[in-house]
Amino acid sequence: MNMSNPEAVAVRSPELFAFTDKDGQPSYGASQTWYTTEWQRRAGCGPTVFAHLAWYLARTRKQCAPLCPYNGMNCAGFLCLMEDIWLYITPGAQGVNKTGMFTRGALRYGAEKNVPLTARVLEIPGPARRRPPLPETERFLTQFLAADLPVAFLNLSNGVLTNLDNWHWVTLLAYDPAEHTALMYDQSRSVVIDVGLWLRTTALGGGFVALELAPGQEN
Repeated sequence: MNMSNPEAVAVRSPELFAFTDKDGQPSYGASQTWYTTEWQRRAGCGPTVFAHLAWYLARTRKQCAPLCPYNGMNCAGFLCLMEDIWLYITPGAQGVNKTGMFTRGALRYGAEKNVPLTARVLEIPGPARRRPPLPETERFLTQFLAADLPVAFLNLSNGVLTNLDNWHWVTLLAYDPAEHTALMYDQSRSVVIDVGLWLRTTALGGGFVALELAPGQEN
């Protein structure tokens, strides 16, 4: 990923995801493996990714501070937020396999914290003929990343990508339209993925979600 490209966009404070893990080691964001039960560790990618988004909003927008009352820069603090969010985005037998499961839980969580949120969603259908073209996908990603909003990415099928897990949520922090690549944080790792290649080769699609303050809430 070439962030020197003038069209590349990224969230402004990626250092807010410079966490420490259970062993005190540096971590790129959180990991669902921080959860305490086996099922949570297996299925907790969706709530973990929303925890990323809620944490970032809370630390970059004064009105969003109630979304995270914890000091989340270490595993213990961030796990408290992850456990709270599990009650709102609770994986079923197939995990959190629809963007609607993610957004309904996220909006309910925001409402109960008195932080009205709006979800912006770009669905990627399974059938290739119904998928949005790459430029539309890029406009979505660049619009919200440029607005300093991390993007949640649901990938149901990784296509030919070998560095992206199937049936999985990750957090996108940057996008380079010249290379069609995104920087994602996943399981405490920083990874660059080829979004254009994914869009062409995914078998089941997925979706992208950005969360922002509801209109009229900004001061």
